[in-house]
Formats: sequence, C-alpha cells, structure tokens
Amino acid sequence: MRRTTLFVIMSFLAGLGIGLFARSARTRYSALPPIKSLAVLPLENISGDPKQDYFANGVTEALTTELTKISPLRVISWQSVMQYKGTKRPAPQIAHELQVDSVVEGSIIRVGNQVRIALQLIHAPTDRHLWAKSYQRELRDILPLQSEVARDIANEIPTR
Repeated sequence: MRRTTLFVIMSFLAGLGIGLFARSARTRYSALPPIKSLAVLPLENISGDPKQDYFANGVTEALTTELTKISPLRVISWQSVMQYKGTKRPAPQIAHELQVDSVVEGSIIRVGNQVRIALQLIHAPTDRHLWAKSYQRELRDILPLQSEVARDIANEIPTR
C-alpha cells in the first residue's frame, strides 16, 4: 500500500512539474507578436586575427542561406546586413533600419581546428533575448553545424 501511495504522489508531482514546464514554454512568447522577418547580423570575429574575417563572413552568409531554407520568415540578404559589420549600433536601431522583427547576433572564433560560435536571437522592438546558445566543434564539422544552428534558431522563433 505504501509503495502505491508513494508512486501516486510521485507521479502527481512529476505530472505537475511537466505541466508547469509546458505552461512556461507556452507563455514564454505569449506577450510577443509573431516574428515575420529576421536579419543575421555579421558575426564578430573575436580571434584578433583580421585574416579570419573571411571565415566569420562566410559563416554569416551560410547561416542566412540556411535560415531562408528552413524558416517561413522573410530573411534579409547577407549583402544588405554587411553594412553593419563592425558597427556598435543597438539591435533595435539596426532592426528598424532593416525593417525586421528580430535579429541574430553573435561572435565566432577559430583557433586551429576548433570553431566556437556564440549566438543570440533578439526580438528587436523590445531588445529581448529569446534564445542564446554557444556551439563548439571541429572545423571539419562546420557545414553540419551551420544547418544545426539554423534549425535551432528556427525552432525558437514565435511564428504563431
């Protein structure tokens, strides 16, 4: 009898925890309007080596391309966002100029055969972080990593 009661209590608490988590996930974006447009800002090369700028630009372009394939969003072209490379304007200002609801910003560093990318998805009108994640992989895994990052971003965008 004791085991049955304990099992029932634990099942109830586990169900309550899952329900609260699901409610939290549902309400996470409830105050935000759906995101319909996005700009991937130029990734900042934090290696200190200007020769690595081409690599940061290439990953920015690849992420932009991947997001246009996966997401039903209007994604601003890579060429249009490159004018913001190295600028220190706030994300809401850049988003307003590009007429987008959200931006992806971040940094990249390549050291030897290792690549680390840190990204944030920002709801531009409120300057609110919706998602952030860092990725570290071997250089040989950069192509699948770009697809993974794009999928992760697309999964976090409230489109309702």
